[in-house]
Amino acid sequence: MKRKLLAARRIEFCLSFLRLLSIIGFGVLAAYSLFGIISIFGLGQKSFVIFLALAFLCFVSKYPLTIWRKRINFLIDNFEDTAKYAKRKKKYGEYDEDGNLNIGLMLKRGSEDAIGDLNKLVGLEHVKQEVLRMESVYEFEKQQHKKTENVARHLAFLGNPGCGKTEVASIFSGLLYKYGRIKYNMYLQCTGNDLTGEFPGQTKSKVDAIFKLCRGGVLFIDEAYILGQSYNGASSEAIAQLLVHMESEKNTVIIFAGYSKEMEDFIKINPGLASRISTTIEFPDYNAHELVQITKKFMAKKNIGISPDAEKILENIYQEKIDLHELNFSNGRYARNCFDEIYQQHALLYQQRGKELGSDANIISVSDIISIKDKLLIQS
Repeated sequence: MKRKLLAARRIEFCLSFLRLLSIIGFGVLAAYSLFGIISIFGLGQKSFVIFLALAFLCFVSKYPLTIWRKRINFLIDNFEDTAKYAKRKKKYGEYDEDGNLNIGLMLKRGSEDAIGDLNKLVGLEHVKQEVLRMESVYEFEKQQHKKTENVARHLAFLGNPGCGKTEVASIFSGLLYKYGRIKYNMYLQCTGNDLTGEFPGQTKSKVDAIFKLCRGGVLFIDEAYILGQSYNGASSEAIAQLLVHMESEKNTVIIFAGYSKEMEDFIKINPGLASRISTTIEFPDYNAHELVQITKKFMAKKNIGISPDAEKILENIYQEKIDLHELNFSNGRYARNCFDEIYQQHALLYQQRGKELGSDANIISVSDIISIKDKLLIQS
């Protein structure tokens, strides 16, 4: 990402330099124009005709330059606009280890290999089937040259926290871009709170500002049901303005996401919402085995593994946690938090007595997990 941004900035500099030359050229031609007008009767009309031709070419050249700049500079404009918005909201951003710009409202690139990334997801078989079904429809319409404009093109992702909704939103963005359903392979992630204002009239401007940032891509609204729980008329104002953009922004797709029950109630608030959401996908909770697989993915990023016995114990702990039926169980986030605890405990035990026992620094052992079982069970 950094390389692409730097390359685009270099091109932008070259275009600015050409523009400067055009301004200088206009000045030179203006001087030559005065000379041509004065000498038209003395030196003949040929010099004046040449001047007019050069002036016309210089004037016309700025239009293709402007169009070129807009095409190559789209992401820069949006990143900078978003960064300015974040600065105004006192949410400053920085590049993460993958080269993505993280700010309060995150503009991200969609998946570059949607189906490949889909197959890498742990579990979520029903979700995968729905995505592949829609991919088949897109492929059919592409082959048959069908008209793809569809008012009811937006989606709703329903499910508990940490069950892969944001990852699938990235995959969907890449899929929509591949088949020309959106103009740019990017998505903007926000929450319902980001779209509601504190004062009358403020909500409309916030919704408009969000759409300006993600126009031509995907707007992923997490905890979208908050839009239906606002006070002071902000709820109806937010939904009404969303409907305006859903109708007019043909190259922009909205994905509403949140808890199943709350989202079902939210969609019922306004008949216009339900009629514009073409697909609703239910995301199931992960089972204990799937949580172990997710944990092993985090381990792989640290280049460590887990012994078979330790893996069985971890799966039993996850099943015990699931059996508690906690309301705020966070699925994949819970697995990530458990990995953090396990990794820290493994490092601590290895430094204290690992070398004496001859244990492997790159393998999570039974003792690493058993020693913090209670701590894992109270993780949120």
